[in-house]
Amino acid sequence: MQSGTSSHHTGNAWTSDRQLIAYGKLLVLLAAGTFTLVVVIGFVAWLNGTLWRSTNETLLAMTGAIPEDVLVDVLEAELGGVRTTSEDEGGMAVQASRRLIRLLTGIDPVDARSVLASEITGLAAASKAPADPRDQPEPSEPIGQPPSPGVLLPGQADEPSSPVAGQAEPVEEQKEGVEDEELPELDIPVSAGLEERRRVKVFIYHSHNRESWVPELEGVKHANQAYDEEINITLLGKRLAERLEEEGIGTKVSTKDYPSAIKDFNYNHSYAYSFKTVQEAAITYPKLQYYFDIHRDSQKRSLTTTTIDGAEYAQVYFIIGKQNPNWQENEAFARRIHDRLEERYPGLSRGILGKNAQTGNGEYNQHISPNAILIEIGGPENTLEESYRTIDVLAEVLSGLLMDAEKADAPVAPGEIVAASAQTTVQTDGRARNE
Repeated sequence: MQSGTSSHHTGNAWTSDRQLIAYGKLLVLLAAGTFTLVVVIGFVAWLNGTLWRSTNETLLAMTGAIPEDVLVDVLEAELGGVRTTSEDEGGMAVQASRRLIRLLTGIDPVDARSVLASEITGLAAASKAPADPRDQPEPSEPIGQPPSPGVLLPGQADEPSSPVAGQAEPVEEQKEGVEDEELPELDIPVSAGLEERRRVKVFIYHSHNRESWVPELEGVKHANQAYDEEINITLLGKRLAERLEEEGIGTKVSTKDYPSAIKDFNYNHSYAYSFKTVQEAAITYPKLQYYFDIHRDSQKRSLTTTTIDGAEYAQVYFIIGKQNPNWQENEAFARRIHDRLEERYPGLSRGILGKNAQTGNGEYNQHISPNAILIEIGGPENTLEESYRTIDVLAEVLSGLLMDAEKADAPVAPGEIVAASAQTTVQTDGRARNE
């Protein structure tokens, strides 16, 4: 009897030991599995983040200059249902979900740029555009002839820094028949009908509209403080428009003050803001051919001033964005203006400077037309009088070039063709008789 009882106790103990061993193995397996899962998730998150950054940093940098509301409008037009949400909307649960999704996929659910970047591949080989390209150094070389002696050398050019307190989507094909009631909200007022708008060939605007001049601002002593709401570069745009209109060239100018018009204005996004202005102008004025973004440089007076016949002029400098796929056409247009200026007013032009994404904005909205260029007039130490003097000369040269181009593009009337043919026949007959 005792032997049976002992055997029974021994069997129970052995069964209990087996269960403990099984539980122990299960716990070890669970721990090992959990550890492995954490390692795998961590590795996948790291790998995904690395690949995502290497593939899409370029696009994120490119779209970084586009205001969020503009980018969302573009995506909504193509995808539908795209909306932005408040950072605090949804409470902690939503924020936790957002962080988890961003960790695992590299996509921020409330950042339209990350969604766009995740859908476009093949950008790894593209060059990286800085968030504020105009604040970068200027190692790029002038295109064509070097500047004249005493003028800025390659690599010395400097873009204006942000005032003390930079490939958007292409423009849609212009529609000549657009009616007034179909026009978007514009930066420039439209007071004329379609026929009057069709005569406009030139559009002038200012991406950095508050650029000003030290001699014109009371109490301002330093170039980096030469910015003003009223006395600024837009005065030159108005002057140029007036002079071109006097020559019979239809011209419109935008004097929009972006710092006061744009909510949460960011100086680094200046070219994204002005691009919207350019788009609206292209829609409003269906015959637009020429786009001039007027600036002043940030260099000292000795590098931005020349004397011609005893009068001092603010020098002209042409900037070409080489990120524009067709930048050679824009450079050729700038070259024609430069050559004409040199022919009539030697030394007034400092030449042409080409910039890429590493040394400048790289594009400057110039993809909109082969006749779109950025023109710098003088610098912060020039006077308004010197700048006006230069604008008058520039208007003279531009009007001549634009009229010559219009004549070259004008269709030949049938009568002129007959007359030319008759003249050729007479000359040919005359040569035959002489022979």
